Amino acid sequence: MLVGRSPQPPGGMTAGTMRVPSPHHDISRSHVHLEPKDGQILVTDMNSTNGTIIYMPNANPLRLENGQSILVPVGTTLDLGDGEQINLSVPLG
Repeated sequence: MLVGRSPQPPGGMTAGTMRVPSPHHDISRSHVHLEPKDGQILVTDMNSTNGTIIYMPNANPLRLENGQSILVPVGTTLDLGDGEQINLSVPLG
């Protein structure tokens, strides 16, 4: 899943997209890529302008910047900026 204010998968990437509002343009067009991996989620910053703040359970916040990736557990919250947060949880049903 590619998340941003106007996400466009780069050439060769096949991903669903999720558009989030960003009235102050703090969120990049294609801000972050999320991919399930081994019961966790691989979060990759897509060279966003302001980075992504990662809030993992029982850990200090971490800023992901410029193409960095991190494997995070379910229960992690991503702060994209502009007041938009994504909570990574297990789907119901």
